[in-house]
Amino acid sequence: PGTACTSGLECSSLTCLGGTCAQRCEVDCDCDTGFACDGTQKICVTGPSTCARCGDMMINGDEECDDGEDNDDALPDRCRSTCTAPSCGDGVTDQGEECDDANDDPEDGCALCKLPAGKADATAAPAKVTFDNGAGEVTGAVACAAKPTATRGVAPSALFLVGLGLLLIRRRQRRHPAR
Repeated sequence: PGTACTSGLECSSLTCLGGTCAQRCEVDCDCDTGFACDGTQKICVTGPSTCARCGDMMINGDEECDDGEDNDDALPDRCRSTCTAPSCGDGVTDQGEECDDANDDPEDGCALCKLPAGKADATAAPAKVTFDNGAGEVTGAVACAAKPTATRGVAPSALFLVGLGLLLIRRRQRRHPAR
């Protein structure tokens, strides 16, 4: 859309309207992102669409959110790749959740995204809950090869910082792609 024209013949699969090529349409979903179908003239015009296109940074149709490339199914408190808001049961521990194991099994140690009082292992990773059954064994939603200890050294902190650094580099590359 937007190319100058004098007749419809100059606009491949488009129509010439007022000296400018315009895309023909029947419904909003026929138009490109950022355009809506003008029902009277049956052409795409600049404006919000009612057609839901997850990932276009526009909340349309039944989308709850849409952060474009920042939609994420693994990071907490992000719009999901399906354009749904973060919620209990999506498998990601978001703000206000103590755990999120992506199921509704009340017996697995994470019921309604809450941990049982006094039973949680404070060192467990989000969405992975472990318990000490009193005999020195680790049981629960995730069985580990070794029981976590209170003194872990610097390795977990170093691993966390490396991961955070990689995440920040990836985010910068997404926002400022190489030219």
